[in-house]
Amino acid sequence: MIIEKPKRLIVHISGPDSFDFIQNIITFDVKRLKSTLRNCYILNPQGKIKFRIWIENINYKENIKENFEYELYCTNNKNDLFGYLKNYAELSEVKITDVTHSSYQKDYMDDYFDFFDGLRNGIIDTNFLDSETIFPSELAEDDCFDGVHYDKGCFIGQEVVSRIKHRQLSKKKITVFKLVEKNNCKDIKLIKNFELLAEYDGLLIVKFKRDFQEKNLIHNNNLYKIVKFNEANNVWEVVSG
Repeated sequence: MIIEKPKRLIVHISGPDSFDFIQNIITFDVKRLKSTLRNCYILNPQGKIKFRIWIENINYKENIKENFEYELYCTNNKNDLFGYLKNYAELSEVKITDVTHSSYQKDYMDDYFDFFDGLRNGIIDTNFLDSETIFPSELAEDDCFDGVHYDKGCFIGQEVVSRIKHRQLSKKKITVFKLVEKNNCKDIKLIKNFELLAEYDGLLIVKFKRDFQEKNLIHNNNLYKIVKFNEANNVWEVVSG
């Protein structure tokens, strides 16, 4: 799978029910959301990531939840976030508007979000992967990620991800590997139990068992490579064995 160019989306949400509407679907506790842009997820009922979003409370007032307005930023709208929100809002008094083509918003998003820069630093944006196949706990960054508030109460998928988290049931991990020698994706083969999710310009997004430390992982044209972690760049590098 080659990562495609982004299809960005910015959605404005307002109305009397906007707080409850957002609180019930995202993994971040909206009560803790002030004016800072925060990263979080919208999950499916099975607890897997449906959308990775950035949310901003653009009309923040301390301890008041009425008349809030929010903007949701989606870096790659391959799974129709706007349609999902419209369907979910049918019984709520909220207004949902696509403001992607606002010149101010477009310039802001172009400056703030860069999937490929993030990937080079080991940060994985799941909006570019196959939809609804990943649990939040499988991402390497989840250990220090503040976008899933397990104590916030009910949200879609909450029961599943809370059980995985508190019972330590997550068996796999997803992270970024960097090929020292750039290879064509068709030439890359992973040994058993390691899954290549996507590839871009020599950067591989790989799913593997959490107990992995350091071993032969990738072979190219039958020549095995050794994988080592580069702490300076925060990526796994494949070097000749």
